[in-house]
Amino acid sequence: MSVTPTEPKNAESLILFARGFEPNVREGYGRNELIYACIAYKANSASQARMVVRRESDGEELEQHPLQQLIDRPNPFMTQFDLVSLTTIFLDCAGRACWEKVRSASGAVVQLWPLRPDWLHPIRDAKRFMVAYEYVVPGMNPVRIDARDVLELKLWDPLDLYAALAPVTVASRVAAVDNSATDFIKLTFEHGGVPMGVL
Repeated sequence: MSVTPTEPKNAESLILFARGFEPNVREGYGRNELIYACIAYKANSASQARMVVRRESDGEELEQHPLQQLIDRPNPFMTQFDLVSLTTIFLDCAGRACWEKVRSASGAVVQLWPLRPDWLHPIRDAKRFMVAYEYVVPGMNPVRIDARDVLELKLWDPLDLYAALAPVTVASRVAAVDNSATDFIKLTFEHGGVPMGVL
């Protein structure tokens, strides 16, 4: 007697998973409990450590320093905890996390905004490596951002200096198998414990 399992409903995910940020989020962070638990734990732990500005000469904490105020409230809608947490999630799912620096009329950085990493594309330059970024939100006109106004944190891909290698991408092959096995077991129980296929 042999059992031939039917193709899982999400078989396409075995092909699509690990081709970019969105599949990593949907199939890894959004569907695999181990990947979600690891990333959520890292994001929460990293966010617990508060960044502070100190005077170099004596180590005194400078609570009213403009940089401290920027870190504590990066933009009107986020706290330091939110920014660090989202940055950690982006790093794990995309291999990169990017912040846009919003400047005052005098040129001082007054806000930091996280940018969705798969919508931000470097504009390359042979002499200066990178001159700007293009932020492309689907359905909207691209926005050009000067390279000096983007802070990019990256987990380097050794094969491409412009790219990044996300931990979820590395784990995606095992995670795709785990997701499919979980779906198969779920469907088996839904069918009264009888394995699907041909006997």
